[in-house]
Formats: sequence, C-alpha cells, structure tokens
Amino acid sequence: MNTINVAGNVVAKPELRYTTSGHAQVTMRIGVNRRFQQNGEWKQEATFVSVVCFGELAEGVEQEVDKGAKVMVSGRLNVREYETKDGQKRSITEIVAEEVGVAIRKSGRNAKTPEPQPKEIFAEDPF
Repeated sequence: MNTINVAGNVVAKPELRYTTSGHAQVTMRIGVNRRFQQNGEWKQEATFVSVVCFGELAEGVEQEVDKGAKVMVSGRLNVREYETKDGQKRSITEIVAEEVGVAIRKSGRNAKTPEPQPKEIFAEDPF
C-alpha cells in the first residue's frame, strides 16, 4: 500500500498549469514541521515536500489555497525521473495528492470567533 498523509504550511502560491491534453495540474511545496526533544532541549526542523494535484482537485487548490495556508494532504508517494537539458539524470520525490484539506484556524481571517458568553455571577453561594 502506498499512502501518505502530511500536514504543513504552503510555502508559495500553488502554480496552475494545463497539460498539452488540457488537464489541470497544480504543484505546490509545503513545509512540514517536526518538534523533538534532544538532550532536554526542544528543537524544531522542517522538511519541504513537493505536492502535485490533477484535474478538479488542482483547480480547487489553485482557487482556495494560498501561501501560508495550513493544509492536510493525503495521496501517494511518487518518484519521478527526468533528464535536464544538458543530459543529467535527476529524480524528484513528490506526493500525488488525492485529497487536500485546508485547516480552519480560530485566528484566521475567515474564521468565525464565537461571541463571549456571559458568566452567571452569584451574590451568595446558591447551595
């Protein structure tokens, strides 16, 4: 089974292209943070992952996802090999997305902040 799930922040606006046959394709990179403790001290490191989306998913990602958005990506891991113009062979590891979800943050610009609820105040102990 080849399934991968990651959550991270989009590091640049997703790029929409169309293949020669007219199919939509979006590529984006996300930064995935990992916090860990080493010798009693908390550290953080980031891994940058390439993600590719096709079809309607690609068009939706291009419309709804922007730089800095926290996303969850589910898909499969793919290693693609190619040759540069000067003949060097290269490879890239990427996630071919099947689903992309945008996290809704309470402090985000589109998030709704709940109205503060009044607290009941008792002059004396009700019990």
